[in-house]
Amino acid sequence: MSFLSSLILLLSLFFCSIECGPAIELTNSDFEATIKQYDLVLVDFHARWCKFSRMLDPVFDEASQALDNLYKDSNTVKLAKVDCEKENEVARKYGINKYPTIKMFENGKVSKKEYRGSRTKDAFVSYITKYLESPIKDIPNLDDIPDLLEKQKHNVIGYFDNKESADYKQFDRVARMLRHDCGWFAAFGEVAKSQKQGGTFQIVYKPPNVEHGEKLFSSSLKTHDLFLAWATDKCVPLVRVITFENAEELTEEGIPFLILFHKPDDTESPRKYTEVVQKQLFKRKESVTFLTADGVQFAHPLHHMGKQIKDLPVLAIDSFKHMYVFPDNDKMFDADALNTFISDLETGKLHREFHHGPDVVVAKKAIEGKSTDGRNARQDQKAPPSTPPESQFAKLAPSDLRYSFRDEL
Repeated sequence: MSFLSSLILLLSLFFCSIECGPAIELTNSDFEATIKQYDLVLVDFHARWCKFSRMLDPVFDEASQALDNLYKDSNTVKLAKVDCEKENEVARKYGINKYPTIKMFENGKVSKKEYRGSRTKDAFVSYITKYLESPIKDIPNLDDIPDLLEKQKHNVIGYFDNKESADYKQFDRVARMLRHDCGWFAAFGEVAKSQKQGGTFQIVYKPPNVEHGEKLFSSSLKTHDLFLAWATDKCVPLVRVITFENAEELTEEGIPFLILFHKPDDTESPRKYTEVVQKQLFKRKESVTFLTADGVQFAHPLHHMGKQIKDLPVLAIDSFKHMYVFPDNDKMFDADALNTFISDLETGKLHREFHHGPDVVVAKKAIEGKSTDGRNARQDQKAPPSTPPESQFAKLAPSDLRYSFRDEL
């Protein structure tokens, strides 16, 4: 090896020893400034007393080394750590209540979807590499659109001159921010030209499971906040689909579920449910999380409530302690009946009536001194009350085999 080659190798190793290596430690004072310096920052929020945090620590450093080697010439990616016991201001800001919690920050903004994958070096590198890819899929022919769209997801389609256009770059920027919420597609040039109206290419939203119901973005893509607001409204609906993949993060939100279980080929029930929620129950989103679920995939919760596939559709509340079946299928899509059902959860009436029967009957029998089956009311009080079925979705919450929780302190 020549002297010059040896010198270059030594210099590269020297600079890599400075810039490539363990994940950087962030503090309350430098956190916000640092995450804005990179396109992506994956942050490990940890606590030194947590065994899972200690197990992750060397693996995260290995992943950092590998990614620094891949992207050492740019401000593309960085792995970082926050000791939440010391830097509690940052931990509070991002709602950290379990360790380790791994969050992605893109262009300084936190992704609402946590990293919940495997905790290995290769898994972290693969996750970052995939995250850097645009979520937008090219449309080679307009006739291919029905086959390309993800039928169960909300989809946004854009039409552009080319990938270098300012409008496409804005489209791509928002697509990356909402990659987990919508399917994103784009057509270009000759393929897209038929979708140009008044000199402007169209942006089209297509809802899931329906042939019609398209919505056009009628404003200019030059205003980022306007397009982001429009796309967020379309891609992050009031009614979401629960799967085994997203159940953990949904339960972690801590808001009881109002779930419509339906057959996989039943599109009408979810449509009616979504319609009544969007039009008349949107103000109850702080009280319950509105969800639909494949009743075949989630047959176990159905069985736990005494229901079978043949009984679908079934509507139920999971309070994370108990499950309550909506009592009247004929009023399953009646806004007043659903609103009452939610209110009865909040007041405790659902739980109380499951134990003791309808409030009206209980009050009447108490006045008469009788139980519902004619026995003396005092005798009835000694009988053990029935118990609603236990929550099944609470079992899909973050596991203590994978996390340490703040209240363990």
